[in-house]
Amino acid sequence: MKKIGKLVAILTLIFASNSVNAQCALPEKIVKGVKDKGGFGVSTQSKSGALKGGEAYEMAFIAQANMDYKIFAAMQDPSQGTLVVELYEMVTEKDEKGNFKKEKKVISSVEQDQVIEITTDKTRKMMISVTITLEDDENKKPLCIGVLILDKKTTIIGL
Repeated sequence: MKKIGKLVAILTLIFASNSVNAQCALPEKIVKGVKDKGGFGVSTQSKSGALKGGEAYEMAFIAQANMDYKIFAAMQDPSQGTLVVELYEMVTEKDEKGNFKKEKKVISSVEQDQVIEITTDKTRKMMISVTITLEDDENKKPLCIGVLILDKKTTIIGL
């Protein structure tokens, strides 16, 4: 009888831990309306997660050389608020005094349901910033957000 009780307890823990990890759907499920990918494939850098409204979240994104990218972001329940997505990189600039410092260079800033399209000829580390503005400030529960990154090899012109 004790063995059955332990087995039930262990199975309950296993199922409970799996439900905690599976709180948000895959980015392909959250970002709707991307039917014709035009030769693009889903990048392994795509992510989804539960985020709180009113805050900005960042994720690193490595853009490989000679690749085309399309970046989409969406909330699972768009009626909860609005989403702003910003793609930027940190570049080293030299000031008037000859000192070097890193500065934020914004490449693109869009709202939910808009796409960021980029092509790069060299490998670059970029950041994707996602900011959620809530319709109801009293609703503080986390919302599921998906960042879908599609990629394909750039068509190189020439011989």
